[in-house]
Amino acid sequence: MSVEKKDEYASQIESKVYRKTNDLKTLNESLTLKNEELKQFNFMIAHDLKEPIRSIVVFTKLLGQHTTDNQTLKLYTDIIQKSGTQINDLVNDFKMF
Repeated sequence: MSVEKKDEYASQIESKVYRKTNDLKTLNESLTLKNEELKQFNFMIAHDLKEPIRSIVVFTKLLGQHTTDNQTLKLYTDIIQKSGTQINDLVNDFKMF
């Protein structure tokens, strides 16, 4: 193979590598932007869910404190409170992503 032909192939390969590198940079920038949007979305969802969860936990705790004479009601409020706390923990874990 002649030197000119080798130079032509090298130039073609270099050109393809340059184009592909630019394509990858563009895709990487797009992916970075989408990841940032996803983080913002996750934050908003977690924030919006936390307030009602907090209310459930607090009011069931208050309800449980005021109904100590009824063991069944106390048991149910304990279950609700535990479930609310568990949901809150899940939301906090979700918020980290």
